[in-house]
Amino acid sequence: MRRDLSALLQRCTALHALQVSDATETELQAAGEFDLVDVETGARMQARAGEDANARATGERAAMTARLRSFCARSGIAFTDWDVAQSWQHTLLRHLIQARSLC
Repeated sequence: MRRDLSALLQRCTALHALQVSDATETELQAAGEFDLVDVETGARMQARAGEDANARATGERAAMTARLRSFCARSGIAFTDWDVAQSWQHTLLRHLIQARSLC
């Protein structure tokens, strides 16, 4: 993602990045052993789901967002992490107000 944003930035006078987040993406309601299948490649992997796995997934997502936010700040890209539980109108207005200092 950072490589692609860098490529876009070279072709823009201002770049905005809005990451869409949904807490349910990193939380499985079921627990136990699962056989995960990549629908594109058919590759399979065994996984164990439960509260520990949910906590690790949430932590990894937060770390990824922190790295992306830091990259955007260093690169002069206006960045907002939008939680879909929040109004998109409010999020967009907040993003544009904060972005005025970058763009």
